[in-house]
Amino acid sequence: EAVENNIGNEEFRVDDFADLMNMSVSQLNRKLNALVDQPAGSFIRSMRLQLSADLLKDTQKTVAEICYMVGFSDQSYFSRAFKKQFGKSPTELRSS
Repeated sequence: EAVENNIGNEEFRVDDFADLMNMSVSQLNRKLNALVDQPAGSFIRSMRLQLSADLLKDTQKTVAEICYMVGFSDQSYFSRAFKKQFGKSPTELRSS
């Protein structure tokens, strides 16, 4: 919920997540590694990318609009991270 509430905030970082959870960064990373096998930074990025994939399928917003909506400030980084997670570029996912 903490990540979902801040998904569009490109300034939302692991430190902020840990503060909202009343944990240290290392505690948060240990808990997330145990639960979802990802450190906090990867978890936040994964949630942002999953939301972007859902938006690409369900809306007519442009890739750039979605990129900024989910908290990425660099479109090329967004596209690289998206392709790494899903095996397709945002445009390819939309057209499939």
